This record gives sequence, structure tokens and C-alpha cells, in this order.
Amino acid sequence: MKKIVAVIVWFNPKKLGIDNIVFNIHSYLDYFDKIYIVDNSESDNSDICEKLSKYTYLKNKNKGGIAGAQNLGCKEALKDGFEWVMTLDQDSSFNKLMMEKYIFLFNKYSNNDEIVSFGTEVNNLNEYMDYLKWIRKKIFRPIKRFFIPFKQPAISEIEYKTFTIAIGNIINLNAWSVLGGFDEYLFIEEVDSNFCHRIIRSGKKIAKFPQVILDQCFGEKKKFTLFPKLRPIYTDFRYFYVFRNKMIECLRFPEYKKSYKKHLKCFFIDYCINTVHPIKHLRVYFKARKEFKIFKKKYYD
Repeated sequence: MKKIVAVIVWFNPKKLGIDNIVFNIHSYLDYFDKIYIVDNSESDNSDICEKLSKYTYLKNKNKGGIAGAQNLGCKEALKDGFEWVMTLDQDSSFNKLMMEKYIFLFNKYSNNDEIVSFGTEVNNLNEYMDYLKWIRKKIFRPIKRFFIPFKQPAISEIEYKTFTIAIGNIINLNAWSVLGGFDEYLFIEEVDSNFCHRIIRSGKKIAKFPQVILDQCFGEKKKFTLFPKLRPIYTDFRYFYVFRNKMIECLRFPEYKKSYKKHLKCFFIDYCINTVHPIKHLRVYFKARKEFKIFKKKYYD
């Protein structure tokens, strides 16, 4: 079995609750040789670690955002001689059987030097509703199954993708180093997409295990809107980076331009139109667009 460590990013973890933080970490702690807890909070939260073992607590104070925290953890892991790291945050947790399956499949396929990143399916524990999916699932799918016999397709053990979410992502640290780590200019949004795109451009592969599911919370649980949301509900601060960074990545990686434009459209509808604060949200959007234009002029014009 290959040695593997975890880099766990915290941001004001006590808001989630100390017991919840400890529970999440204990759901996967036994499967790692060591964990690196990188705290992006201004305050010190090292007291939470008293309930944990085999850890290193690192203060980052949000330098470089999520990308900076993950880079710091990866640097320490590489310095300590480890080859593989899983990136997680304070909301991440695994069912025991899922974690055992993930580690088993990782050990089975990690000898393939072409694969430098492994990912899982993700179950969002927060309560936002994609009403288009609800309509398909509750209305159109039952009608289709009534007229057309349905056979559950077999779920493959491994698939090769162009993207996997950073949460629960197992990364080869040598590849991380060669690619220059995570892009700290992106701060919080599109950090994982950018890293995945660079993996693909380098000629390496990203693998996903569809049979493995990670539990994760995305966005806020509740917020009043005109209609159900198509996307996770974020803060205005986060949405600035959503718009700016998607525009930047669309420019950097024209091969994914169609996908980025689709996502930008959905986020714009969700945030700027499906809201009771359209003026406030439009200001955030145009601020992001303005900074994108500055970036474009500086590096591409």
C-alpha cells in the first residue's frame, strides 16, 4: 500500500461546531499516515486538534485563499517525503465503506504513472434545489419508464475525466510540483478546474471512481430567492470570484469555452436575476467583469 496523507483546509471551523469538525476528520483519519490541517482563519483554532492524532497544524491566515492553503499543506507533505495527498476541507466526510473502497481502488490504479489525480462522486448535504433536475426526476422520468422498459446500467469501476472537484481529490505531489501548484491568484473559485486543465494539457490523466461517494456541503443552506436555485448559494464575496475566475479560465483555456459560457449564464441568471437584490448583485458582477478586463489587458492584449 502506498503512503497517503491528507491536507484539510479550515476557515472559521468553530462556526461549524467543534464536534462536527472532529466527527468529519475521524471519518477518514485512520486511512492516512498523517494529516496537515491548514487554518485559513484569523483566529487560532489549534485547541480543536487536541481531540485528534498524527496531525500538523499550520496557520495560513487566508494567504492565497484556498489555493494558498492547499499549496502550504502540499509543500509540507512533499518536504516530509510523501508522494500522494488528498485535499479536503472542514465540511468533508466519508462513510467508512466508501473510504475503504476509495483507498482500495487508489492502490489498485496508482501504479499507472499516467494517472496523477483521482476523484470521487460527491453528495451535497446542503438543501438547495435544482428544479430542472426535480422536474426530470419526478415527472419526465416516471413517464419515460412507463413506456420504455428501464434497465439500470452497470457503474464502471474507473472513468477518465477532464475535471474532478478538489474535495476528496488524491493528487500526486511530484505532478503538483512540476505543474507549479495551485493558482493563488484565483484565490477560491476555479482553483481545482485550473489545476485539472493543466494536468490534461501536460498529457497526464485524471481518473474518477464513480462507485465512491464523498459527503460535502456546498454553499449556504437557506436563502430567500424568487425561485429555487440552479446552483449552490454563495456569499457576494464568493460570487465575485465565481464570475471573474470563470471569465479568466474561459480566456486561458479556449477548449473549454463552451462549458464556461454555459456556467456563466446559469450563475448570472441565478445570482443577478433570481434575486430580491438585483442592483446589489449586478454591482458584484460588473466589478468582477471590470477586474477580468484588467487581467486580459495585462496578460493577453
